[in-house]
Amino acid sequence: MKQFTVFGGRDNEDVINAYEVKDLEPKLPILRMAEQIWFETWVAQGSIDEGSCCGGKGLEVDFVRPRQRYPRTRNVVSCDFVQGNLSAYNSHGPALKYLQENGIDARYNDGWMN
Repeated sequence: MKQFTVFGGRDNEDVINAYEVKDLEPKLPILRMAEQIWFETWVAQGSIDEGSCCGGKGLEVDFVRPRQRYPRTRNVVSCDFVQGNLSAYNSHGPALKYLQENGIDARYNDGWMN
């Protein structure tokens, strides 16, 4: 993992840790399991598809690609099994908790309206 200082205005800076490819490759089985947990949670909640149709929903991390100077966000777990943002949000919790329990610092990404 690389550390970056991000400036948010005068006298405001944060240090963030950004994953690299070498950090995420060994964690692919964990990421796939989180995707499965999310899907199973959604099914257990009745497979409801409600909310705005959004693309790009998922669980994201700060990520720096090879030869890049600054990190950007990247989805490491996708939610392509349901369109509605409310349904995705209501079912993401167990998957996010699983990632955190396995040392992956992720957060929910609501995507964009389609």
